[in-house]
Amino acid sequence: MYPALQNYSIVREIGSGGMSVVFEATDKKLQRTVALKMLHPHLCKDAEAAARFKREALAAARMDHPYIVRVYDYFNDNDAHYIAMEYVPGTDMESVLKKEGKVESCAIIAVMGEIAGALAEAHRQGIIHRDIKPANILIHQQGRAMLTDFGLAHHGHESRLTQANAVAGTPVYMSPEQISGKKLTPASDVYSWAVTLYRLLSGKLPYASQNFPDIVPDIQQGRVVFDDEAFGALPAGYRELLRRCLRYNPAERVQSGIELNRLFDECKRDHPLTADISLLLHDAACAEAPVRQRSSLSKTNLFSPARRSTRKRLFISLALIIGVCAAPVALFFISSKNAQRPIAVSPIPLPSLRPADTPFPSLKQPVAASRPVPAARAQKTSRQGNPAASVTPAPVDSGQLFVYCAPWAAVYIDDRNVGNTPFEKPLSLPAGIHRIRLYNRHCLPREDTVTITARTILRKRYALQLLK
Repeated sequence: MYPALQNYSIVREIGSGGMSVVFEATDKKLQRTVALKMLHPHLCKDAEAAARFKREALAAARMDHPYIVRVYDYFNDNDAHYIAMEYVPGTDMESVLKKEGKVESCAIIAVMGEIAGALAEAHRQGIIHRDIKPANILIHQQGRAMLTDFGLAHHGHESRLTQANAVAGTPVYMSPEQISGKKLTPASDVYSWAVTLYRLLSGKLPYASQNFPDIVPDIQQGRVVFDDEAFGALPAGYRELLRRCLRYNPAERVQSGIELNRLFDECKRDHPLTADISLLLHDAACAEAPVRQRSSLSKTNLFSPARRSTRKRLFISLALIIGVCAAPVALFFISSKNAQRPIAVSPIPLPSLRPADTPFPSLKQPVAASRPVPAARAQKTSRQGNPAASVTPAPVDSGQLFVYCAPWAAVYIDDRNVGNTPFEKPLSLPAGIHRIRLYNRHCLPREDTVTITARTILRKRYALQLLK
């Protein structure tokens, strides 16, 4: 049962977080759809939470920008706090990332270029966002990116609302100075922007560890791992800008969203990349904003560096206790299972296939060298014969192929669809000559011939030309 409000009629819930819940609602006076954000009832009597919530409305209301979600109203009703905001039909980049793993680079560049413009406007107003991350980047169905959630925004002339020895935000996207509780500048938002761009392009964070809380020391000490292989197809200007934004020392970073926006525009002039942002809605299989259940990596919370080591020791102790108790049971089941049947060795599997229209209607016979009997056929034959002969090791004269492509493409090997890039694992192929075809409906198709050598991995990198 939704709360009854004087001027708004709630339609449905579209999102929820640690401090608030967001509804789709109708403004009764102006007859328009709005996003109505309500502070959780148990926080309404918390003076600090209420002040932070009101500060979000005040910060966003200062800005009028196409890439920032607008605030229409702030009010109290039945002892509850509400913010009426612009309704954005579409999805968010966290949802796109969960669906795709990583996204077409041209679309990501376009999205983050618009968010750089939003940061430029915020920094001109003296506002530091403090929580840049994929979940706070919305994709409007009209085809534009919008920055939202100024709940942690800080204005240079305002007093701090965060308790001592604690910082608010999403730890894995924080800058070194933010996660250490030091004074923040607009350069901190630039760092978070760069971490977001890195994850959207590569599917991972720019650190050796990918899990919280192990990632915290890497951030605090500036141990950034830049995966050149993942960004090989990205123009050099964008790669250098990303490196500058990820520097440990704030003074050596791009200083603000204003400078970031200018440098990004220079990159676009030197390396123009065109993309339709609205296609991300199809990637996320979402035409309306879903109820978002955010992952642990995307959750905004109150993080205390002083208590992290205590929590880590507790987790390690619990893990050791569980491991000691579970080991005998696991060994018993493994030994029982192994005693009943032989171990089966299978070749490396192909990536899971996604439905795709075949772009090549006339299929030709592949260029083939002498090939062994496929592993699947060998397994079928062995199952029909002696059960003891079910062990089918991978062919000794096979090799592996890893395909990188920018932007993504459907990959056909010898006229067989083996899935879309990026691949999680290399493909296992018989030694010999194979034909590769790459297809993306937005690009010119590409063909190539490769020679697979036994017991080796061949890595091929391709860049498709966008259609005009």
